[in-house]
Amino acid sequence: MRPPLRSGTVLATLAVNSALQALLVLGDPTPTSDPAFLAGAFVSGALWILAYGVVVATAVTESGDSLVGRLRSRGLPFALWTLLVAAVVALGLLAPTGIVGYLVLALTVFVPIASMSGAPNPVLSGFRAIGQAPLAYIVRLAATALALVAVLAATALNAFFVGGVLSAAVNCLVLGLIGWWFTRIWAARYLASTAGLPAS
Repeated sequence: MRPPLRSGTVLATLAVNSALQALLVLGDPTPTSDPAFLAGAFVSGALWILAYGVVVATAVTESGDSLVGRLRSRGLPFALWTLLVAAVVALGLLAPTGIVGYLVLALTVFVPIASMSGAPNPVLSGFRAIGQAPLAYIVRLAATALALVAVLAATALNAFFVGGVLSAAVNCLVLGLIGWWFTRIWAARYLASTAGLPAS
């Protein structure tokens, strides 16, 4: 059974995240090693992980199953795997060309979804999902990359010309909505590729 849309839950989560992210840029903080800035950055990252967790959970939790139960049982593994992927991607982007980071990101796109789905080894499950339908993977990857470039360009322009709290709120909401859309697309592919197969 395909997971329900759960629009209200996701929209409320994204709206709250956008509002809180906007509040964190009050005073236009400048990136420094100051404890206050670092604390704000940590809170911002934690909020994004939480919001993304809700988005992914709604995309993999079937009708009749508890969304809260999913988040309680899989929330921590999801967060750890997502942070691990983000750290490896960040290190890859520090390479001379940065291509390593993009390759890692492309190859681990299923990992957060697999983790929230309950896969014991999300990396292996992600590779298996890619191998099950490589053409579908490539098409989704291309569409996601194009959309990401367009959205990041638009949000950069918004931040430059508008700036401040309003810009941060709008940008976070737009990024959240686009992320929700593509998460459902990727999750649908993952669930289809693992239907009837063992989790690992």
